[in-house]
Amino acid sequence: MPVEPYGQGLQRYADPLGDPPPGKQRPHGREPIRLIAAAGLIAALFLGGVVGASLQDSRDHGATAAVQVLTPAKPSITPGCRAAVQQANRSLAVASKVQSNLDEHISVMQDLLHGKITSAQAYQRGLPSLVNGAKESARFDVVLADYRNLVRHCQLDTG
Repeated sequence: MPVEPYGQGLQRYADPLGDPPPGKQRPHGREPIRLIAAAGLIAALFLGGVVGASLQDSRDHGATAAVQVLTPAKPSITPGCRAAVQQANRSLAVASKVQSNLDEHISVMQDLLHGKITSAQAYQRGLPSLVNGAKESARFDVVLADYRNLVRHCQLDTG
């Protein structure tokens, strides 16, 4: 059985569906239905516009627009909070140094793992980042404790 193109098969199937029974013919085909539908759509749009405009006019009479602009109060920062923020900035700077040293040490260990360097080279290249990272980590513990002490006394004044 030969395969016919999709459009032709669909057309052959759909043609009899829209035809009237034999012996009964429509006087003008489908054209009056399309014209009636288009006229109904245009009338509905026109009627919707008229009704909408009249409703808008009735709402506008006697109505005054009162606009009130509200701005949120900006919290004032107490000296304790300002010190806490500065200490937090210092803490983050130290934490960044810890992270940098850790990244460097991991890179050296990856090179050793993949055989790119010897264990002696890994010791020489990895020891400084290990020592510096340990120092920065201990320093971070101190600045974090200082920050926590300051933040306990920090209160935002929202008045």
